[in-house]
Amino acid sequence: MTLFKNLTEADRVTFEGADVWKVTPKVDPKTKEITHYVLAVYSDSDAQIRTFCPDEIVTLIEAERLVVDRGYYSLKRVEDRRMHSRKELYLAGKKQRESIGRKVFLAERMVHYRRLGMTLTREGVGIFTSKIDTDYRQFQARVKYGTEKANSSQSLHPLPCSDTLLGYLRKYENADNDPNVFNTKRVSVQKPTFENDDFNFVMNILRDYARGGPSSEDSRPVGKSSKREIAQRAVKEVAEENARRAKLGPLKLIPVKSVRTYERYIDEYLDPFTVVLQREGLAAATRKFGMSEAGMSVSTVGENVQFDAWCFHVVTLDVTRAEYERMTKEERAKVKRVRRWVVVAIDVASRIILGYSICRSPNQKATLEALRSCFMDKTYLFRNAGIKDSDWDHVCPIQLVSTDSGSEFGKHPFGGAEFSGAVKRLHSSFMNTTAGVANLRGHIERWFRTCELKFARTIPGWTASMPSKLNDRRPYEEACVTDDELDQLFVIFIAEYHNTPHRGLNGKTPATAWEELTQDFAYDPTQIPGAQDLREACGFSTTARVTHEGIRFAGATYLNEFIRNDRRTPVADRVAAPDGTVEIIVDPMDMGAISVVGHDDTISVPALDSSLRGKTLRQWQEERQLRRAEGALDGQRRSGARDEAQRRRAELVGKIMRGNDMGMTGYTQTELDRASLELSFGKGSNEEPFVGRDEYDDPIYGGFEADASDVADEAEVTQDADVGDEHGVNSVVLPDEPGSLDRFRTSKKFSR
Repeated sequence: MTLFKNLTEADRVTFEGADVWKVTPKVDPKTKEITHYVLAVYSDSDAQIRTFCPDEIVTLIEAERLVVDRGYYSLKRVEDRRMHSRKELYLAGKKQRESIGRKVFLAERMVHYRRLGMTLTREGVGIFTSKIDTDYRQFQARVKYGTEKANSSQSLHPLPCSDTLLGYLRKYENADNDPNVFNTKRVSVQKPTFENDDFNFVMNILRDYARGGPSSEDSRPVGKSSKREIAQRAVKEVAEENARRAKLGPLKLIPVKSVRTYERYIDEYLDPFTVVLQREGLAAATRKFGMSEAGMSVSTVGENVQFDAWCFHVVTLDVTRAEYERMTKEERAKVKRVRRWVVVAIDVASRIILGYSICRSPNQKATLEALRSCFMDKTYLFRNAGIKDSDWDHVCPIQLVSTDSGSEFGKHPFGGAEFSGAVKRLHSSFMNTTAGVANLRGHIERWFRTCELKFARTIPGWTASMPSKLNDRRPYEEACVTDDELDQLFVIFIAEYHNTPHRGLNGKTPATAWEELTQDFAYDPTQIPGAQDLREACGFSTTARVTHEGIRFAGATYLNEFIRNDRRTPVADRVAAPDGTVEIIVDPMDMGAISVVGHDDTISVPALDSSLRGKTLRQWQEERQLRRAEGALDGQRRSGARDEAQRRRAELVGKIMRGNDMGMTGYTQTELDRASLELSFGKGSNEEPFVGRDEYDDPIYGGFEADASDVADEAEVTQDADVGDEHGVNSVVLPDEPGSLDRFRTSKKFSR
């Protein structure tokens, strides 16, 4: 197996986010087989030599650590990056890029040694010349020859003089580290010019013949002007224009032709079909000229893929079946009756449905989802729907995407062009045709008619294409199909359609036609866009946070060497914001890796869990939910044993602490009991009176011992009580003496 054999100057190879400048295969002289690949990786202002065997290269490509981006330096991609303000070496060829790379390396080496104490003078640079020369020679050897060290057999560029090095540094820093400062290519601004302005002036007058008369608002035509009338008006207006120019100065005059010449111009330069169409109508033009050609012919899969949106002629319930089953009768009556849309992609050559997306209304998110599904194996949808004998693994590189001018496909030129940008990012051509003309997209329009006849009319809630076809059916009362059931029924219909004989395929089924066409040598599955291209073209942007573990998103961890090194760089030079937030691009159809946006480029970061490759976001979320449910069920099943162990541990710990008069927080058990007692009876400022920490001393009355006068009064009361009647009718009961718990009671004096 030979890798990298089809690399061109327009392709870019990156290893863990760093550019690979040269790939050199090592061949065994005996077996003539490639044993290793030597990669010159340019990272952190230096080049490193990395050696991998072919099997490791395949693993790195699958893990997206080694990415081959086809057409990265093509003129179209370069212009796209320039429009987004990226530092791109515009119009620079391979040799020019190598020269710019050497100058950037020297400028960054100067910055490095300046931090080590080098002064920006001739003498200061001369002190570090030997070190800079060693680094420069080693850099060229790694990049140009793929060796760790330079030797005498290598042809290397000499180190420039000190003045030149200082000039490189000044240019590079003044340009805010933009390598374009060393780019000698200049973008030529070509102003639009006309072949002949005078000829265009005359033709603007003659075009009024197709419109039926003069184009100015002042002179509205009465009926249709003849060729002679238009030609005479052209002679008159040319004379008036020449007179105006003569008054302005020595200007070039328009050559005046005869009326017969202008009549001949109408026949020669005006489109006959347009003339008949505008003067007599479409029916007359079609009847006179017929069809100019039968349309675009295709012979291979992916040569022409048509996209379009269609509204289901079925009324459905705006809810899922699980939610509907949990509703009451009153809640079910309030469920909305809606009509969903579907965006479909069909391969013209084989009539295979490559992708689809059901949505509430046509939008660019749905079109991107349909485009992304064209490049993935969708057999699992058949299996989920109960289809076991059919496969939906139809994937191919797309050469041309044909759509109408609807807003879901990027109708607005200065906004909302995500779909057209995604098509170009996937190395496909984009043809946006006129809306309302079904002949321009006949295959997809005919397929929608098939959906109407064989799918929609068999479902309760069918609305028909016209109300006159409904008869006595009431679609809004019949509606009983939910959203998830509509999706499942549509997938089943696609399986039926793929295995049904097709008249346009000479009686073959689309599945058979696909199998035959993919056997042709023109079908090249290696041209299918890679995972990074699909992610950045059809994925969605969001933010995530960089932690010590890596980038966390949707419960998965993403990490590579670039992210690890980014945490060690200064905050101002990091891709992540000061709070650790980064912008990422996620492919909901493949959670195996994400793209981090930063430094005017995107870096692919794989997931630590290799099982996420090829797994959709919905599948990953369902798997996590299932794991949590299984964990909760297992924890509930083991809760008895867990509680028993917790009780036994608490009892043993309490016994040990009581035996050693020790608490868990460093306090003794006595101190803990005292603190607990204080909390139970209160000692805060909200209680009256305030009880201090010395609970044997009342801060208000000084203590609990009574005064001498109080004792005397109590004695008299006692004597009176003793002389009372024996039955105690007139006896007085004295209060109890203060006890050990009186310190927790109120501070009022004890009264008789």
